[in-house]
Amino acid sequence: MKRLFLKAGNCSGKKFFGKNPESGLKARVSENACEFSLEVFKKLTGRKYRAGSMPSSDAKEKILEKIRLKVAENRPVELFQFWGGCKNSNLGLDAAGLCEEATLDNFYRLNLEVKKVYSKGLKIYVSPGDKRVEEVNHVPCERTKKYVETLKSMAESKKYGGCFALSRFRACTASTNRILRRNFFWQEKSFQAV
Repeated sequence: MKRLFLKAGNCSGKKFFGKNPESGLKARVSENACEFSLEVFKKLTGRKYRAGSMPSSDAKEKILEKIRLKVAENRPVELFQFWGGCKNSNLGLDAAGLCEEATLDNFYRLNLEVKKVYSKGLKIYVSPGDKRVEEVNHVPCERTKKYVETLKSMAESKKYGGCFALSRFRACTASTNRILRRNFFWQEKSFQAV
């Protein structure tokens, strides 16, 4: 089992074990964090839910680090997902519907898979790009507002058991992107609806 921890990276270092790797509770909690984080990583990057190639080894280490910290704090692993700000204008629909529900269902199934190996599961923050769609594509605010409201009510329904939180980042600047990358497990290519 120790070989598994070492493959995950940094699990044998001072950062996770303190000065003495054999020192009681801190070492056991850290070993558990390493074990759970690797299992969570495998679920998140499994072929069933992943679009595209596996993360690079550097990205994998960063992702594992973020997962380990959440596991060590006994908190859900947080994901951040950008989402479109409205339906395609050619459809003539303004509300979120079956496609959005199917995507949320897929994310929720991923959460249930993670819960099989880590009981706290996932907390997925969904950020619709409504402001960007309004400014770049000149979509009327009324359309994006209705879409975001229906998406929010769908994502926060009892069906998903609090797995989702809908946030609205009205302006996504480069500094916002840096903050998101630092605080969430987020990969642009892998989880595009996440």
